[in-house]
Amino acid sequence: MKNSSHERYIKSVINNIRCNEITKRKIKEDLLNHIQIKSFETGETDPWRLMGDPQEVAKEFRENMDLKDDYGYRYPEYEYISKTRIFGIPLVHINNRRNGVAKGIIAVGGVSIGVLSLGGISFGLFSFGGVSIGLLIALGGLAGSLGFALGGAAFGYYMAMGGAAIAQHFAMGGYAQANVAVGDTVKGIITVFKTKGTGDFLFKTPVNVQEFSDAVRNLYPKIGKITFRILGFFVENM
Repeated sequence: MKNSSHERYIKSVINNIRCNEITKRKIKEDLLNHIQIKSFETGETDPWRLMGDPQEVAKEFRENMDLKDDYGYRYPEYEYISKTRIFGIPLVHINNRRNGVAKGIIAVGGVSIGVLSLGGISFGLFSFGGVSIGLLIALGGLAGSLGFALGGAAFGYYMAMGGAAIAQHFAMGGYAQANVAVGDTVKGIITVFKTKGTGDFLFKTPVNVQEFSDAVRNLYPKIGKITFRILGFFVENM
């Protein structure tokens, strides 16, 4: 009887074998039959423990069936799912299969979803990728976050930094838009700019740091030390 873990394991093996569809079906049938027999004999249901590393199993199939171990310039597709789970979610899921999605506490893949997420397209609490969406932190070519976003184009509710940075509260970038905006061309309530600034309190570089600090503290009396230091660093180094 098939189960999802058997299917995932078999896919991991087949993804490392370059062959036609007929051969793939034969390998799948043989491998499934072998897993079921070993599972019945030993009582072990985890195919990774029964059979071992999918890449090694794939290598054996290639050798036994005289299949060429040739991927050209394409890396073998690979998937790893840790046995350790937290609330049913894998601690680590790595998936570089074509159109594969990695889902785990730590997720790595073309598309990744996790607490710590790394991928071409990444979603997570802490997210890093080409396109990155993070609840607290996002870093990427295109980055969006409710907390801190850093990227070529960065959109953050609290803070954004990038070539183009847009946020509700604080933004620093070539183009910056936020309540407090620091950059070359900026728009906001309090703005520090080199070329063009729009706002209620305008500071053209070089800036009187004390006057800028007083204006920010009037707008944000409870501003955190780290945020204030980041702003100060950018203002002083413009």
